[in-house]
Amino acid sequence: MSPYPEHDEEDEEEIDEEQLADYCAMLDKLGNFPEKAAINALSIAAEDFSEVPTSASKIFDAIRTRMLNSSSGRLIPLVYVIDSLLKNVGGAYIDVILNDAHEWMGSVHASLQKSGDTNGVGRLKKVWNTWRDQGVVKDEDRWRKIGACFTEVSAASGASASIAADGTDASGFARNPDGTLQLPSSLRRQMQTLLDEVQNTSEVDELDKVSLERLAEINPDLLKQIQAEAEMILLEKQQVALGNPSATSSDTHQTESDWSKLKLNHLEKSNTIVANLQRHVRLASTQTTVPKSQCDTTVHLYAAVSASAQLLTEMMQELQVSSQLGESPLVKRKRRYSLVKPQMFTTEGIKERNDAVIARLYEVGLPFVCSADGRRFGTQLELSKHLDALFRKSQLEKLMEKTEERGWYVNETTWLGLMSIDDSEEKIDAEDKQAANPDEIANDETATILADEARSKCILCGISFAMLFDQEDGEWKYKNCIEKDVLKEDDGPTLDEEEFEAVLVHKTCLDKNSNVEHDSNVHSNVYRGADSITRRHLVFSLLASSSLLPPSAHAAVNAQPTPSATTSSQTISSSASETRVIRPPLDKRQYETYTLPNGLKVLLCSDPTSTAAAVGMNVHVGACSDPVDIPGLAHFCEHMLFLGTEKYPDEDSFAKFLSANGGINNAFTDSEKTVYYFEMDGSISSRFSSALSRFGSFFSCPLFTPSATGRELNAIDSENSKNLQSDVFRLYELEKDRVNSQHPYAKFFTGNKETLLTDTKKKGIDLRQNLVDFYNQYYSANQMCLAIVAPQPINELKKYVVDGFGDIINKGVHPPEDAWAFKVPPYAEGKSLVPAVKTIMEIVPIQELRQVTVTWPVVFNSKEEREEFRLNKPDYFVASLLGHEGVGSLLSYLKEKGWANALGASDNADLSDFVTFEVTVELTSKGLAAVDDVCEAIFSYVKMLRERPIPDYIFDENLQLDELEWRYTTKGQPGQYVQSIVTAMDKFPPSLYIAGPRRLALRETSDALLSSDAPRTKFQSTEQREIIKASCRDLISRLTIQNSFLTVFSKSFEGKTDQVEKWYGTEYNIRPIPVSTIMVWENCAPAKSLGMTYPRENMFIPSERGLRVKKPVKNENNPKAITFEEKMKPITPPSVIRDDGNEGRWTVYFKEDDRFGQPKAFMIFQLLTDALYQSPTQAALAMLYQNSAADNLNEYTYDARLAGLTYDFQVLPRGARLTFGGYNDKLEGEYN
Repeated sequence: MSPYPEHDEEDEEEIDEEQLADYCAMLDKLGNFPEKAAINALSIAAEDFSEVPTSASKIFDAIRTRMLNSSSGRLIPLVYVIDSLLKNVGGAYIDVILNDAHEWMGSVHASLQKSGDTNGVGRLKKVWNTWRDQGVVKDEDRWRKIGACFTEVSAASGASASIAADGTDASGFARNPDGTLQLPSSLRRQMQTLLDEVQNTSEVDELDKVSLERLAEINPDLLKQIQAEAEMILLEKQQVALGNPSATSSDTHQTESDWSKLKLNHLEKSNTIVANLQRHVRLASTQTTVPKSQCDTTVHLYAAVSASAQLLTEMMQELQVSSQLGESPLVKRKRRYSLVKPQMFTTEGIKERNDAVIARLYEVGLPFVCSADGRRFGTQLELSKHLDALFRKSQLEKLMEKTEERGWYVNETTWLGLMSIDDSEEKIDAEDKQAANPDEIANDETATILADEARSKCILCGISFAMLFDQEDGEWKYKNCIEKDVLKEDDGPTLDEEEFEAVLVHKTCLDKNSNVEHDSNVHSNVYRGADSITRRHLVFSLLASSSLLPPSAHAAVNAQPTPSATTSSQTISSSASETRVIRPPLDKRQYETYTLPNGLKVLLCSDPTSTAAAVGMNVHVGACSDPVDIPGLAHFCEHMLFLGTEKYPDEDSFAKFLSANGGINNAFTDSEKTVYYFEMDGSISSRFSSALSRFGSFFSCPLFTPSATGRELNAIDSENSKNLQSDVFRLYELEKDRVNSQHPYAKFFTGNKETLLTDTKKKGIDLRQNLVDFYNQYYSANQMCLAIVAPQPINELKKYVVDGFGDIINKGVHPPEDAWAFKVPPYAEGKSLVPAVKTIMEIVPIQELRQVTVTWPVVFNSKEEREEFRLNKPDYFVASLLGHEGVGSLLSYLKEKGWANALGASDNADLSDFVTFEVTVELTSKGLAAVDDVCEAIFSYVKMLRERPIPDYIFDENLQLDELEWRYTTKGQPGQYVQSIVTAMDKFPPSLYIAGPRRLALRETSDALLSSDAPRTKFQSTEQREIIKASCRDLISRLTIQNSFLTVFSKSFEGKTDQVEKWYGTEYNIRPIPVSTIMVWENCAPAKSLGMTYPRENMFIPSERGLRVKKPVKNENNPKAITFEEKMKPITPPSVIRDDGNEGRWTVYFKEDDRFGQPKAFMIFQLLTDALYQSPTQAALAMLYQNSAADNLNEYTYDARLAGLTYDFQVLPRGARLTFGGYNDKLEGEYN
């Protein structure tokens, strides 16, 4: 229902039973916590009946009944609902609620007193006090009668005993008999306003805010300061009213002095508000017509929103320039808006275009006020959601045809508050007449440029341009804006035409600059606040090219030193390595890798064809480094880094910034690394550089505030609770229980409230101090890797990296694994919670699972051995054999016996000193009963690998298939790509940052690494193949029965287990593998006798000749991001190359590839018939046939799928569809 209902007599309706029942249901859901969203929803729902006394009475009776019959915990939320109805809805609710307010308030007060809820009593009293302060109850006697319960209690409890004979309490403030402070009404209102501002600025929760009386008890010094400030403000207002503003000149100097100490840090946030408001208005102006019933409300809303945006823009310019010139914008603001009256801040006031109303909008703070009706919102997010809902509901088109209905009117000065209230109407009329003559309008008003979202801010002051809608052109334009050509940032001394770029600037900014050019001191002040090297260069080039400066000033500008830029450039140049990063052949992006002077490893990727940007940071420390007494500390540190830094102290600053720029962020903590990453729209360089600055501050100056530390424990505990029902996490924890308890991999990685809070308190551990110590010990620049993918050029990205990450300290720490790797054995008999080798673990899963896993730990003896394993990847080759699904494979045999549905082989745990290799089989019910036979088949296949040499063509084909994928690797999502890169950066040498995780055989010889981008069709030498074969033999030799352990998942174990895992509560059994079973496995049948053998040669791998493209696609020399218009440009449809007509069999369509240039084709065969879905039975049989065909063809098509060919058979309501795709060379063989 609309938050702004019409109140015409003819529209008034009684609330019906169904509506009342719905409202009661909403009340019942309110619960014990006064949630703002729920209270607002109840107010909005009740607003439709605010003009019908009988309906208002029914709604209040529903609230009152629940309030008088509820437990004490539910009372305050219900009181807040009543309070919201009085303040935000009004109408008939005022008389209905206040008629017997003394009775129900007394009853609520008594219930709270009886239950000992002193906090609730304080909140109830605060509600009562606000009714007088905000004018809800104007009659003082009536107000005191309503709150008689508070006066009675104060007298009965002897509360007045602390008040001295002169009426003052211990804090020195005089009080009334009812306990309220003895203050003049005007002074009390002003003090309450100041107290609200203090509490809002400090982001105190609405429910935790205190009254003046409560503040006198807990902080009388602050109350005295507020009183002094309030008296000063009232004195200034009095002096202004008497026409003697100079009377406060002595105070003004002090205020200016105080102002000079402040930092103006709200420019960016305000710009974002302005830009969002303007965007909403602009988008809404192109929508459909507003219904007549909503016209008035819509006009008021857009009038206020757009005028507010205009006002904020002008105010920010004034503040910026004033602060640069050493003036006091605070004093100017007071002088300018001294006639503002809060009671004028109403919908009717906005309708009348009252300048004081709009000034009040700025005074109370735009993010916390709905400008249409003056309602307060707790957060900017609440306001944003409210406005979004209104914009979706209130669409605007024809109303935009009249200037007055656009909301910012021709006579802008009315909105800017430049006149007194009394003479505003006269000047409005005069300015309306002037607006009819375009020649008489000021120059800065005629300086307009077509709105361009990519250039929404002035390049000099950084403030968003005000906007207007040009009726004649039908376009949105920027006001007070001109275009100037400036030198590009990276250009040299020559001034060719192409070396300039067009930027937008406020005309007033240029005018102000020209007025102060001759004063060198002022000139330096103007640019002292420049926030980046790039901004300074751009400003200097702008002034140099604008012919605004006299020759002497040009010389000063040209001679202006930029030490930061010079130093940064030289530093990067000196530390950049000559290493060439190997990249896929189709990847035309520019890469560069280097190391900053502080030891931070960096990889930059410039992609001018995209507007997306992504950044990842890999810190080489993970959960294995948790202190023994504080499990989960590394994970907790990961969470805390997002919650405020010295540069950006707001806890949600980074998240809000990304949200405003179409971005997301996340992080994860692994055993030996913690990865942070974000992605956003990178098309606007200033915003992207700001994002890097914010992100970089995580690693140079995090705050770890005590308040955030306490709150974030709830997030950690919530995350852990979510994982409790995940079979993946449950199995993961049991796998670690099999590890040596002295090895760090055996720790509980996630952490929860018990480990981080309860246990630390019991042990007397300071959690926050340990958190800070953990960060100081491990978060060092020399243990970090940074990867960036963005549209900006490499040189520009280098500057951003220096600005954002150059401050990270290099503490010279060693890799954390040096303390335990190759020193503490990962598996040691008798030293783990759960026995490992030669045991079977039977686990009860959450889901309906049946599977068996055979695991072999592969333990390394040195870093060199671990490095060779990573470069040679023997696990890949061995897994390709054990996990093969073709004829003669292990899976083929298990399916033939009816024991398995699927099978997979891969490595699992991946640490510095060991990995685990696994084979997992998804079992049938029959297979679960024969699990020993399934394992015997696995060991039989492994025995074949050990005893029969693996044919060379197996290695050759794996290399060919891997290189085929490398050859046609295309760009993926930047976020996933940057995570992949940054994870590889602490595992591989710089040249292999990209190729390392994506290619095989990374050694060309025993002494040389892979060095070429070019795809390989075979091993480069016999030596290279032998290196791989030797590595595979070593791995296979470790896959023994004596070195294995088994894990079986099944619901059938439920009720038959005798152990429970500590952290996840997983039920399980552990039993040794019988000696007889081990003997059977060791003497297992030969693989050949079971029909298992090595895969046959893959006939579907395309030949080199078959990969040639007959008609190469021409690529542009200057790649650039595709515009929205280009994306929306329709693609040429396929042409018909055969049409047998309606009675014929075939209609054939053909579309030639003119975009991608790859040797691939796709064929779709569609058989049109309605026979397959004529009945439910027919449809079920058709689906059964589809699944059976896929299962039956799996063995034959597996080789084709490995070679990049695909097929799909689908049964659809309109018939059957068969699709083939892949490389042209072998596609015919697949479908034949």
